[in-house]
Amino acid sequence: MSHKICNFVLVRLAQTEQSANDVVSGKWQESGLSHVGHEQSQALAKRIEAFSFVALYSSPSLGAIETANHISTRLNLPVQIEETFREIGLGILESQSRETFHKTHPNEYRKFFEDVPVDSGDMPIIPGAETRNEALRRSLSKLRDLSKIHSGGNVIVVTHGHLIKVIICGLQIGFEKIWCFNQTNTSLNIISLGGKIDMVHVMGDLAHLEMVGLNADNVKKEVGGMMVLQ
Repeated sequence: MSHKICNFVLVRLAQTEQSANDVVSGKWQESGLSHVGHEQSQALAKRIEAFSFVALYSSPSLGAIETANHISTRLNLPVQIEETFREIGLGILESQSRETFHKTHPNEYRKFFEDVPVDSGDMPIIPGAETRNEALRRSLSKLRDLSKIHSGGNVIVVTHGHLIKVIICGLQIGFEKIWCFNQTNTSLNIISLGGKIDMVHVMGDLAHLEMVGLNADNVKKEVGGMMVLQ
């Protein structure tokens, strides 16, 4: 039985209290949205409400659920919690700031954030961390399963910045390019699965923040990015 293409809108959760203070949350740390995070979520939900979606999934982390709840209210879709969409486990980096990690583990910092080796997928760069390939296998496997369940539909997944980077790099550009594109809070990304080839259509779109005057790094200067959704 053939399946139609399924479009996934991958959304990085909005700003949390921890991320506002440059603290890395990782897989197991819980933090609710900041005031700005709630504003970001509302702007995103307003932007996408005109499009047709068949399902809304969220990481079980508190910030992701709160982001998804804003979308749920606008789209009248229930939030389905999916453990598989947790952030990549970051071992000893979790609950630290990047600045502190840079000072205490300069070699690991360089390999993880700057000079990422081409063959880093199975490399445990940070002590106690999940490898990028481990995170890719669990998340992409679940997305492929969902693409069959929701064949021909558009699905929203609220998850985490590094996991989204892992998925996009694993599909197309390789982990050595993982820091070549941004995933700011509520970044919108669109991929499609189930066709002859997997496609990445949009990466890091933040036009919804610019539309309401919220600050964001590297905001797209044109409104758009949803052209693949019908």
